[in-house]
Amino acid sequence: SPIDSNAWLAGFTDGDGNFSINLIDRKKKGIITSKRVQTFFRIELRQNYHRDVPTYLGGTSYFDILTKIARYLNVNLYSRTREKGDKIFYAFIVISHNNISHLKVMEYFDKFPLYTSKHLAYKDWCLVQDLHIGKSLSNNDLIKIKDIKAQFNNKRNKFDFSHLNNLTS
Repeated sequence: SPIDSNAWLAGFTDGDGNFSINLIDRKKKGIITSKRVQTFFRIELRQNYHRDVPTYLGGTSYFDILTKIARYLNVNLYSRTREKGDKIFYAFIVISHNNISHLKVMEYFDKFPLYTSKHLAYKDWCLVQDLHIGKSLSNNDLIKIKDIKAQFNNKRNKFDFSHLNNLTS
């Protein structure tokens, strides 16, 4: 079924997706002149499922479903190889990194909300999107973004799951 027809991607993201916010110093001659904000929505998954699955049920590769997600977001599917000690890890990555793909992410998760603490990360990510898209950052904007980033993802110490009160059975 089309990605935007159901909440499957929200559940998948609760398990294997993440949102990130990066603040990058812009420098001229070694002196910081301004900050750049980068936001990403990302799904990174090993290339193959760890159990045998018959081809008629989708096989063992995540390639097809991650390609479908990448197409939905209008981004590329990347392949990554990492070496750690004597082991090699292979992964596929879908990254929303531009305004067009970010709009698709927001349309989807506003329609099909996340249930875990990633919902809180998503809401903060949206706040940062609103602060920096299409305009120069003011000092107040930078302070707000730094504050959000300081309690983002694994740094979060305040949790509000009241969005779950709206769930229907």
